[in-house]
Amino acid sequence: MVSAIQLANAPDKPGGQAFGRSADLKIGATEERFLGFSIQPDTQALLSLSNLQGAIELPINEILPVPQMAPYLLGIVNWRGKSTWVADLAQFMGGEYYIQRCPQVTKATVLMVQVGSTTIGLMVDRTISVTTYDPALAIPINDNFVAAKMRRFLGGYFLDPADLTSTNQTQTGRTWLLIDLPRIFQAMNL
Repeated sequence: MVSAIQLANAPDKPGGQAFGRSADLKIGATEERFLGFSIQPDTQALLSLSNLQGAIELPINEILPVPQMAPYLLGIVNWRGKSTWVADLAQFMGGEYYIQRCPQVTKATVLMVQVGSTTIGLMVDRTISVTTYDPALAIPINDNFVAAKMRRFLGGYFLDPADLTSTNQTQTGRTWLLIDLPRIFQAMNL
C-alpha cells in the first residue's frame, strides 16, 4: 500500500531523483509523473500526480452511504475536514463493483483526486508504482480496445517500455490506460 507520505518521497520508476514539491511533478518539457494503479485485477491505469491529493487505505465502515445516489457513489467521508464523495472507479467505468468482487474486505485503497476546487475519492484495487510518461505520446484508444463506457474516460494508453521486446516491439506485459480526470468529474457532475 502506498501512502501519501510514501508518494511524496518515492523515486520515479527508472531510478530518478525523489520528488517532494508539486513543481517537481513535471520532468521534462512534456513528461509527467503518474501513479500506476489497478482499477480491477486485470486493468491497470495511470493518474497524473498533479491531480493526486493522497492515496489512503480507508476502512469501508467510514464511508457514509447517501441514499438515492448513483450506484457508483459509495458515500461520503471526512477528508481534511471536508465532506468528500467516494466513488467506485471500476463500477463507474463499466466494471464490477469493488465491494462485490471483494466482499470480505474491510479496507479499500482510495485515491483522493482534485480537479479545480473539487476533490473526490476514487476506490481502486491497489496502487502499483510511480512512473514517468509523456502524455502527448499516449496511443489513441480504438473502438475495440476497451468498452465504450470506459473509452470515453481515457486519454489513450501506454505500453510499459520494460514490457516491449527490442527486436519486434510486441507487447508482452502491461498496458497502462491514461485516466482523463476532467471527463470523469464532468460525467459525475458533483
